[in-house]
Amino acid sequence: MNAADERERVLFREALQRAKGPEREAFLDRACAGDEALRGRLEALVEAHESPDPFLEPPLAARALPLPTPDPAPEPLGTLVGRYKLVEQIGEGGCGVVYLAEQEEPVKRQVALKVIRPGMDSKQVLARFEAERQALALMDHPNIAKVLDAGATNQGRPFFVMELVHGIRITDYCDQNSLSTEQRLALFIQACHAVQHAHQKGIIHRDLKPSNILVTVQDGKPVAKVIDFGIAKATAGQVLTDKTVHTAFEQFIGTPTYMSPEQAELTALDIDTRSDIYSLGVLLYELLTGKTPFDPKRLVEAGLEEIRRIIREEDPARPSTRLGTLVPEEQTALARRRQAEPAELIRLVRGDLDWIVMKSLDKDRSRRYATANGLTQDLQRYLANEPVLARPPSQSYRLGKLVRRNKLVFGAAAAVGVALAAGLAISALEAMRARRAESEQIQLRGQAEQARAREAEQRHQAQAALYQGRLTETRALRQAHPPGWSTLAIQNLRSNATMNLPQRDLVELRSEALACFEGLDLAETARLPPSRGGIWSLDFSPDGSLLASSDWSGAYRLWKLAGQQLLWEVRDAATTYPLMPEPSRAPVAAIRFQKFGSVLAYGTWSNSVEVVSADRRARTVFRLTSTAPPKYIAFDNKGGAMAVANT
Repeated sequence: MNAADERERVLFREALQRAKGPEREAFLDRACAGDEALRGRLEALVEAHESPDPFLEPPLAARALPLPTPDPAPEPLGTLVGRYKLVEQIGEGGCGVVYLAEQEEPVKRQVALKVIRPGMDSKQVLARFEAERQALALMDHPNIAKVLDAGATNQGRPFFVMELVHGIRITDYCDQNSLSTEQRLALFIQACHAVQHAHQKGIIHRDLKPSNILVTVQDGKPVAKVIDFGIAKATAGQVLTDKTVHTAFEQFIGTPTYMSPEQAELTALDIDTRSDIYSLGVLLYELLTGKTPFDPKRLVEAGLEEIRRIIREEDPARPSTRLGTLVPEEQTALARRRQAEPAELIRLVRGDLDWIVMKSLDKDRSRRYATANGLTQDLQRYLANEPVLARPPSQSYRLGKLVRRNKLVFGAAAAVGVALAAGLAISALEAMRARRAESEQIQLRGQAEQARAREAEQRHQAQAALYQGRLTETRALRQAHPPGWSTLAIQNLRSNATMNLPQRDLVELRSEALACFEGLDLAETARLPPSRGGIWSLDFSPDGSLLASSDWSGAYRLWKLAGQQLLWEVRDAATTYPLMPEPSRAPVAAIRFQKFGSVLAYGTWSNSVEVVSADRRARTVFRLTSTAPPKYIAFDNKGGAMAVANT
């Protein structure tokens, strides 16, 4: 006998101990938690036990309890259901079976077909099945599995046909492909868009979890698909079916690990879209940490009332805190599946992502995100490094929640506080210890101050030695005159001038600087080939790496001084120039770099100013026509204005 059969035995015996009527019905609602098949079998067993016994047959209680009757056989593979041929069973729920089917006409394609299980066609199950079918038909979103067709089998059991999603659970996909945290958030945002669409259509999913959010690959990109609206609920103003769908008082609907506190409450409190926000928060928690807020094993082992208490009253650890409690081996494996190191992953989650998750998981639904779009927008703000709306709850709010959750504890604490008023002797002793500790702290602070003073003195001595060393090096350079000595010497003097030291002598530094300027420090950087007719104009780029020249022959050249490399040469072909300069003809001497060195301008005998890029392409940026050959060109200090003179 398997565990499921043993559980049915226990539930059957407990049902017999309840009085027939509301008490037994309430027990079955709690025990079956929305499993219509289990409830049907238990009701049949109870009814058979309490019905009149056949003649000479011992009562049921005196016989061995029979095993639960197996469900009728599902549709055999190969059966035609409407236009669809059943190929393979790919899923099974409490009241429905999902098949991979092939559509024969008018087009051939593979689809997913869901049909009521044989023997499960009660009014309540049929109503829920119709509600799911209508909910999916209402929605049209790329991240929600689409309904393609609907009908009934030859036996009269309803079915509907959906697009076939070749996907795996979102958590499995992320782990198998080692998606980073940012990539996981991108997939999660797709699921949020789908949930927002469902809410806008007046549909609450009520069972969002990894197995109901599959990831498939389309055009090489992962796409999240929300499926299974089997226990979906319509909001006010939306009607899914004309059949009666009633969630009984104290009926446990959903999966406990992902269930919101109001779903676990089992009261008359209406469930709204914020219940799905809580479930999305649980999923986000799991995508970030690899764990759910509450340990599933603990929930499985707990009774129904304990499950309800945990979900409604216990606050889960923040995601970053949960990551920090994992053993090192598990931390390392988890971080690698997210393309990060353990410490880096904890830093990434701590802060904004912590508060986004905890806002979604707030016990008070009025403090959660009002919509799935609100959650999406906060995640997008995080990804864009913008401030998020989620913030840690205030201390007063935390205290209020703590008091309401632990009324007995705080009542006892108040009584203890009154009793503590009589413990003055103990308080005095503690005060003495506190004074002693304070004295030790003062002593330690004094020692720390002395250590800081010694450190400051050592730092001062080091700076003084550095100051003197630079001054000595400057004087040695001035005496030795090595190539480039003045640049290094002036740099040393400038650094000394910025040091805040008692021995700093600005007059002495100024004298040394003047002595450096009096000495010659010439070094040939580059020697360029001679130019025909002589050079008329030269200009260095702002960073000194380029040199632009113009000569009498009408040639304009751009040189890279390192390696004496000619980057480009442009000639004014409109005019023929003499072999030698003529004094009667004034030169076109204008060639200038713009301040930032990205462009330069030169004047031509063709009465124009050419502004070109200062790179190998010499791309013309701008051309200005003049009445005469330009002789002078100047840029302003900002590089945004240019002046041209002809005479």
